[in-house]
Amino acid sequence: MDEKMDKLKILLEETLNGTLRGMILSGPRRKEEIQKIRVRPILRKNQLLFQETLYQNGKVFHKNFEEREMRGELLRQMENFRQMELDNDLFHATVLVSKKGTVTVKKKLRQEAGPGPDLAHNRKNSTF
Repeated sequence: MDEKMDKLKILLEETLNGTLRGMILSGPRRKEEIQKIRVRPILRKNQLLFQETLYQNGKVFHKNFEEREMRGELLRQMENFRQMELDNDLFHATVLVSKKGTVTVKKKLRQEAGPGPDLAHNRKNSTF
């Protein structure tokens, strides 16, 4: 593992748990590949999983990962993205990766805890 990505690895270790609300990877380095990745926690068969949603060429792909697998997948994917926004119960973090691979992590603590994430696999659509 590249030592420049150590900050990101530490952030993911303290975040990928039940307190994660959501995560977005954006700013692809190459426009023709994946445009955006969203990650959210889900509870499936009483097991905490992380659902990855890939946006590519107008199509959406979903895949579920366990914590360890998700951490490895995110570290691998961040080599292709410039930015990550991460939201959990304790803080909001922004991760920026420069062209040279330097990782900058900015954390902002939450003032008040709102409702936790909806862990249901099949969420109810509340917009209708």
